[in-house]
Amino acid sequence: MPDIRNFDADTREFFDSLPKFVQEDIMQSDLEIRNKKDLEQFVDSFCRGGTPEWK
Repeated sequence: MPDIRNFDADTREFFDSLPKFVQEDIMQSDLEIRNKKDLEQFVDSFCRGGTPEWK
């Protein structure tokens, strides 16, 4: 489960801008999200209906 408390300001701002259901999926995942780029990759994959290859 990603620890959003450790996100930097840009990553947290992007996370907070996402729809609540996407935030929930991220929080319930076992993804390792280290930065905004990781989060953007997840969201891009999520929107296409896939799973991130970098998981």
